[in-house]
Amino acid sequence: MTVRRRFLLASTLLITALLGACGSESRQRSQPPPLPSDGTIGVTSDGELWLLAVDGSSEHRIRFGSDWAGEAVLSPDGRRVVFDTSNGIWTGPSAGGQARLVRGLPPALTRPSFDAGWAPDSRSIVFAGEEGIYRTDPSGKGPAQLLFRDASATKPKWSADGSLIAFVRGRSARPEHRAIWVMGADGSHPRFLVRGDDPSFSPGGTRVAFSGAEGVYVLGISGGTPLLLVRHGYQPVWSPHGVYIAYKRQTKNCGDAGCHERVWIVRRLGGAATMLKPEFFESGDLTWTSAAPPKKTVSINLPD
Repeated sequence: MTVRRRFLLASTLLITALLGACGSESRQRSQPPPLPSDGTIGVTSDGELWLLAVDGSSEHRIRFGSDWAGEAVLSPDGRRVVFDTSNGIWTGPSAGGQARLVRGLPPALTRPSFDAGWAPDSRSIVFAGEEGIYRTDPSGKGPAQLLFRDASATKPKWSADGSLIAFVRGRSARPEHRAIWVMGADGSHPRFLVRGDDPSFSPGGTRVAFSGAEGVYVLGISGGTPLLLVRHGYQPVWSPHGVYIAYKRQTKNCGDAGCHERVWIVRRLGGAATMLKPEFFESGDLTWTSAAPPKKTVSINLPD
């Protein structure tokens, strides 16, 4: 075999190998990511808080009394739920049982817009009230502290280390016409971050996922140019270990009554997404905790 023929043969084999590797990488990228085996995703719908095993192995619910106004948030440790009714803010055990009113709130605050977020230690909550963003103890032992005065401020979310709170300003229904701000957990040094909605801190606190004009974006906490992660998604939430991001997406065109939605999971670096099984109608914001999902559907009872 001549030197030229050996060179052509080697080149052909190299090109074939490279094309095969590229094809394998392309096929790998097109495959949905393997779902994590731990953690629980919470989403409110039809008067109940659904608790979904992330790997799709189970789906159970927490039911509330008929007075429930329709939004509930699971605590980071998975043990408690904060929710609202026409009579005020309540907490209850996620395993089921008796609800407890968060006392000590001024009358104007007992019916917030209700956008609540738990502190990472599950010992405090922030919520949107009539004048802005407030912080209080879930037991109601102390008065609520006003952190940021703006009646349009909503959707406060704590960073994993407890040092920052992100929130949204503006009343437009379009996320690109709203603004995400960040402040200290004590309300200090508020600053504009980016145009968008539905902020969620990464576990390391260095990035924020949010809803934008075209879908779900990720941005560094210092600002800069946002990265479009998925199109047509909204209301993202970061996984406790920071590898995945869950978000919602409409399954069909919205009608006068509202929208049908499903929960999707994608790696934080992008790629193919995985759809979870249940379909929801007009569901609330997502939460994702590392706690194991419950083994049955339970009820939280309000006092007579």
